[in-house]
Amino acid sequence: MKRLVFSLAVILLSSTVFSQVESKKVMQHTFKDVKNSKFVFKSSFTDIEIENWDKDQIDIRVEITAKGKNKKKADKLLSRILLICYSIPDKNELNGGIAYVRRNTSKYHNLFDIKCVIKLPNSIQYSLCNRLGNITIPKITHPSSYICIKYGNLFINEMNLSEMSSDKKENIKVTHSRLNIRHCSNVSIFSEFSDVRISKGKNINLNSLYSDDRFKKLDVLSYNAKHSELRIDSVDAINIKSDFTDIDIDLLNTQMIAESNYGNLEVDYVSPQFKNIDIDIDNGDVELKISPQAVYSLEAYSGTNTIDVPQNARVKCISKTNPTKESPLKSNRTFISSRGKGGKLTRYYVDRTVTGFVGKKEKNPTGRVKVIAHKGDIEID
Repeated sequence: MKRLVFSLAVILLSSTVFSQVESKKVMQHTFKDVKNSKFVFKSSFTDIEIENWDKDQIDIRVEITAKGKNKKKADKLLSRILLICYSIPDKNELNGGIAYVRRNTSKYHNLFDIKCVIKLPNSIQYSLCNRLGNITIPKITHPSSYICIKYGNLFINEMNLSEMSSDKKENIKVTHSRLNIRHCSNVSIFSEFSDVRISKGKNINLNSLYSDDRFKKLDVLSYNAKHSELRIDSVDAINIKSDFTDIDIDLLNTQMIAESNYGNLEVDYVSPQFKNIDIDIDNGDVELKISPQAVYSLEAYSGTNTIDVPQNARVKCISKTNPTKESPLKSNRTFISSRGKGGKLTRYYVDRTVTGFVGKKEKNPTGRVKVIAHKGDIEID
């Protein structure tokens, strides 16, 4: 009986603690004649959804739901959250944002939910920043638009800009967040402690710190990274500068220029029509699987480790001495191997740099491969 009474007391206490009353309010504002204006919006703890339309105006609608032990406390919390909108005529700038009356209001973010819908012309320039919330955007076209998010998720369906930003600043900044773009072009991105996912892109500039970056199909990518990871399904041309970053590419079509320190670089397949591969890597391994139909010139240097070249490679040493088959490995020499018929490994020890050609003798080389690995292995298949 005592146990039953105790259980009922716990249930009653729990229902008292967790029973909360909800209260809602809606705030709206409209900017008119916005065609040549810049729109700036800042918020936190807010889910923002952008909608494009053809009207020459911006409509902002904010819906807030607050919880409290009673309606009075819920309404009190609602009263502390405001939509602030104003214009700066001298700058031709329109400003909006979510403001909190008291500084400690944000501590109760688990008791309120803010949803914001902004309707604006697709062609307008705007700056949108959100913290601890999500942003969804269907389409962006203005080259000077700027989106930043911290501790949240950013989804952009389409961001095709006519050109890179003239002031060379990023269009997107994500920190401790996740970025997902379906299609973009001429976009500059800064990523820090974040996940970046792009399905299809053209002319992308990405600066990455401590991030996980994954792309499906790219035309041109400029990649500058530290302590990150890069994975690409397919890319035409790529320029890489990285430190402490591993790079894995499934398909390379045309060109790669890479400078890397502390990280491995692997390309699973290089198209036979490729033009140029120039890699300088320190403290890392290089693995290139180039199409057997490709004909190209080859120059490879490894400071301390091995060089593995294709079986149809015609390579030689740049030193006065010729390669010596199965000679002892010396401190100032590099181990070079070539797989012959049936996959049998033939080993040579030569000086550090080798040059030559790969492919059919009767064809002129259409591509160029230069790989420098100061402290790492080179494997070219």
